[in-house]
Amino acid sequence: MNFSIRQATADDAVQLADFRVLLFQSVNEILEENEARDAWHLFETSFRRAITEGSHIAWLVETDGKAVACGGANFFEKLPTPVNPSGKSLYVMNMFTLPEYRGHGSATLILEAAKEFARSHGIRRVFLDSSAAGREVYRKAGFWEQEDVAMEIFV
Repeated sequence: MNFSIRQATADDAVQLADFRVLLFQSVNEILEENEARDAWHLFETSFRRAITEGSHIAWLVETDGKAVACGGANFFEKLPTPVNPSGKSLYVMNMFTLPEYRGHGSATLILEAAKEFARSHGIRRVFLDSSAAGREVYRKAGFWEQEDVAMEIFV
Protein backbone atom coordinates (compact mmCIF):
# COMPACT_ATOMS: atom_id res chain seq x y z
CA MET A 1 0.00 0.00 0.00
CA ASN A 2 1.18 3.48 -0.81
CA PHE A 3 0.46 5.84 2.09
CA SER A 4 0.90 9.59 2.29
CA ILE A 5 0.64 11.70 5.42
CA ARG A 6 -0.42 15.28 5.82
CA GLN A 7 -1.10 17.68 8.64
CA ALA A 8 -4.82 18.03 9.22
CA THR A 9 -6.55 21.40 9.11
CA ALA A 10 -9.71 22.60 10.81
CA ASP A 11 -11.52 21.58 7.61
CA ASP A 12 -10.65 17.96 8.47
CA ALA A 13 -12.58 18.12 11.76
CA VAL A 14 -15.39 15.99 10.30
CA GLN A 15 -13.01 13.16 9.34
CA LEU A 16 -11.16 13.38 12.66
CA ALA A 17 -14.47 13.21 14.56
CA ASP A 18 -15.54 10.17 12.50
CA PHE A 19 -12.30 8.38 13.39
CA ARG A 20 -12.55 9.38 17.07
CA VAL A 21 -16.04 7.88 17.32
CA LEU A 22 -14.73 4.67 15.70
CA LEU A 23 -11.83 4.67 18.17
CA PHE A 24 -14.13 4.90 21.17
CA GLN A 25 -16.49 2.30 19.70
CA SER A 26 -13.54 -0.06 19.24
CA VAL A 27 -12.76 0.08 22.96
CA ASN A 28 -16.46 -0.14 23.91
CA GLU A 29 -16.66 3.34 25.39
CA ILE A 30 -19.51 4.35 23.05
CA LEU A 31 -22.17 1.72 22.59
CA GLU A 32 -25.44 3.46 21.80
CA GLU A 33 -26.25 5.32 18.57
CA ASN A 34 -27.34 8.47 20.43
CA GLU A 35 -24.05 8.44 22.39
CA ALA A 36 -22.10 8.24 19.14
CA ARG A 37 -24.07 11.11 17.60
CA ASP A 38 -23.61 13.34 20.67
CA ALA A 39 -19.93 12.44 20.92
CA TRP A 40 -19.38 13.13 17.21
CA HIS A 41 -20.74 16.69 17.55
CA LEU A 42 -18.56 17.30 20.61
CA PHE A 43 -15.47 15.88 18.85
CA GLU A 44 -16.01 17.80 15.60
CA THR A 45 -16.44 21.11 17.43
CA SER A 46 -13.43 20.41 19.64
CA PHE A 47 -11.12 19.46 16.75
CA ARG A 48 -12.16 22.52 14.75
CA ARG A 49 -11.53 24.86 17.71
CA ALA A 50 -8.29 23.25 18.94
CA ILE A 51 -6.67 23.04 15.50
CA THR A 52 -7.69 26.63 14.73
CA GLU A 53 -6.30 27.99 17.99
CA GLY A 54 -3.15 25.86 17.75
CA SER A 55 -3.51 23.77 20.90
CA HIS A 56 -3.84 20.53 18.92
CA ILE A 57 -2.07 19.18 15.87
CA ALA A 58 -3.35 16.22 13.88
CA TRP A 59 -2.23 14.13 10.93
CA LEU A 60 -4.18 12.07 8.41
CA VAL A 61 -2.75 9.11 6.53
CA GLU A 62 -4.29 8.60 3.11
CA THR A 63 -4.13 6.10 0.31
CA ASP A 64 -5.78 6.58 -3.06
CA GLY A 65 -7.36 9.80 -1.79
CA LYS A 66 -9.02 8.07 1.17
CA ALA A 67 -8.22 8.85 4.81
CA VAL A 68 -7.37 5.55 6.53
CA ALA A 69 -5.69 6.63 9.78
CA CYS A 70 -5.22 9.58 12.07
CA GLY A 71 -3.27 10.67 15.09
CA GLY A 72 -2.85 13.89 16.95
CA ALA A 73 -1.13 15.62 19.80
CA ASN A 74 -1.83 18.25 22.42
CA PHE A 75 0.78 20.64 23.76
CA PHE A 76 1.66 20.83 27.44
CA GLU A 77 4.05 23.04 29.34
CA LYS A 78 5.12 22.31 32.89
CA LEU A 79 7.93 23.58 35.05
CA PRO A 80 11.35 22.54 33.70
CA THR A 81 13.01 19.34 34.85
CA PRO A 82 16.63 18.17 34.47
CA VAL A 83 15.67 15.91 31.55
CA ASN A 84 13.24 18.41 30.01
CA PRO A 85 14.65 21.90 30.61
CA SER A 86 12.04 23.62 28.41
CA GLY A 87 9.15 22.03 30.29
CA LYS A 88 7.39 21.55 26.92
CA SER A 89 5.74 18.22 26.10
CA LEU A 90 3.72 16.76 23.28
CA TYR A 91 0.99 14.28 24.24
CA VAL A 92 0.21 11.93 21.34
CA MET A 93 -3.40 10.84 21.24
CA ASN A 94 -6.30 9.82 19.03
CA MET A 95 -4.29 7.18 17.17
CA PHE A 96 -6.67 5.21 14.96
CA THR A 97 -6.35 3.15 11.80
CA LEU A 98 -9.24 1.58 9.92
CA PRO A 99 -9.05 -2.18 10.63
CA GLU A 100 -8.40 -3.21 7.03
CA TYR A 101 -5.33 -0.92 6.86
CA ARG A 102 -3.67 -1.93 10.14
CA GLY A 103 -0.22 -3.44 10.10
CA HIS A 104 1.00 -1.51 7.05
CA GLY A 105 2.87 1.35 8.74
CA SER A 106 0.33 4.15 9.01
CA ALA A 107 0.78 4.51 12.79
CA THR A 108 4.55 4.62 12.30
CA LEU A 109 4.16 7.48 9.82
CA ILE A 110 2.11 9.44 12.35
CA LEU A 111 4.56 8.79 15.20
CA GLU A 112 7.48 9.89 13.01
CA ALA A 113 5.58 13.07 12.09
CA ALA A 114 4.90 13.77 15.77
CA LYS A 115 8.54 13.24 16.74
CA GLU A 116 9.74 15.46 13.89
CA PHE A 117 7.23 18.15 14.85
CA ALA A 118 8.46 18.01 18.45
CA ARG A 119 12.13 18.25 17.41
CA SER A 120 11.47 21.19 15.11
CA HIS A 121 9.61 23.05 17.88
CA GLY A 122 12.15 22.47 20.67
CA ILE A 123 9.96 19.92 22.44
CA ARG A 124 12.01 17.09 23.95
CA ARG A 125 9.30 15.08 25.70
CA VAL A 126 6.74 13.15 23.64
CA PHE A 127 4.45 10.83 25.57
CA LEU A 128 1.28 8.81 25.10
CA ASP A 129 -1.04 6.31 26.71
CA SER A 130 -1.14 2.93 25.03
CA SER A 131 -3.63 0.15 24.61
CA ALA A 132 -2.26 -3.36 24.64
CA ALA A 133 -2.80 -3.52 20.87
CA GLY A 134 -0.62 -0.47 20.23
CA ARG A 135 2.23 -1.17 22.63
CA GLU A 136 4.53 -2.93 20.17
CA VAL A 137 4.10 -0.22 17.52
CA TYR A 138 5.04 2.41 20.10
CA ARG A 139 8.04 0.41 21.32
CA LYS A 140 9.33 0.08 17.76
CA ALA A 141 9.01 3.86 17.41
CA GLY A 142 11.28 4.33 20.44
CA PHE A 143 8.75 4.81 23.25
CA TRP A 144 9.26 2.96 26.52
CA GLU A 145 7.00 2.13 29.41
CA GLN A 146 7.43 4.20 32.52
CA GLU A 147 7.68 2.54 35.89
CA ASP A 148 5.40 4.98 37.67
CA VAL A 149 1.71 4.86 36.84
CA ALA A 150 -0.32 8.01 36.42
CA MET A 151 -3.30 8.49 38.69
CA GLU A 152 -6.37 10.63 38.09
CA ILE A 153 -9.68 11.65 39.52
CA PHE A 154 -12.67 13.31 37.88
CA VAL A 155 -14.16 16.05 40.06
